[in-house]
Formats: sequence, C-alpha cells, structure tokens
Amino acid sequence: MEKITIDEFKKRLIDLCVRSNLEYLPRKIKDKRILFKSMVSTLEPGKEYSEKEINDKLKLWLERVNQNAGINHVILRRSLIDEGYLVRKIDGSEYYVNISDSVKNLFESGIEKVNVFEIIDKARQEIEDRRKKYMVF
Repeated sequence: MEKITIDEFKKRLIDLCVRSNLEYLPRKIKDKRILFKSMVSTLEPGKEYSEKEINDKLKLWLERVNQNAGINHVILRRSLIDEGYLVRKIDGSEYYVNISDSVKNLFESGIEKVNVFEIIDKARQEIEDRRKKYMVF
C-alpha cells in the first residue's frame, strides 16, 4: 500500500472535516487513518498523558477540527487505541502516541510537522471569504 502523502492528508482532512458533514468515523480505511493521524498529531510524541489529558486533547480536536462529529472523545480514544495510534499502559493510568513503524510507515515522512488546526482554520476562512464575496446584499 502506498504511503499517504502530506498533500493527500491535508486535502482529505479538509474534505472530511470542513466540506462534508462527517458525523461518524468514515468507513474507508484511508480516511480513518487520516483522521486518527490528525488527532495524534496534536499530541507530543514521547509524552505520557493521563486519561483526563487525552480526553481534553480529543475534546479540543472535536471542537476545532471536526465540529460535526456524532462521536465523542471516549469513542475516539478507544478507536485510537484499537487502531494502534495510541498506546495505553496496562492499568490505564497513562497514554502515549505510538511512534512505531507500524503507524509511521502509513504516512509520508514529515507529516508530523503538519499543523492540523492551522490547516482547518485556513480552509474554513477561505470558505467564509468565498461566501462573503458572492453574497448579494
């Protein structure tokens, strides 16, 4: 399978979270991977997070990136663990981003540097600017 490129990542993320009314996790594996990667890219690799900290970060992602999601932070956290993007200590006390090759090899090198919040904010602003430009008063 080909790696997801940075350009593809940005485009699909905007399509999924800004242009469509995505209410649930997508069915396509590639789209899920893009969403999951966008979530963990807002976390610091190597940092251990408490459950509350992870929940807060996922709530922020829902607020800023995918405002239409019909899912909550608990479902997202569980999905990130199930899909291998997050690792949880056996006792559930701490979480951290999985930086193993199994996840890294799905994406083009450098994708970790993409600022998800910036991409989404810019896309929303461009849509709003276009809307204002063509509105008739």
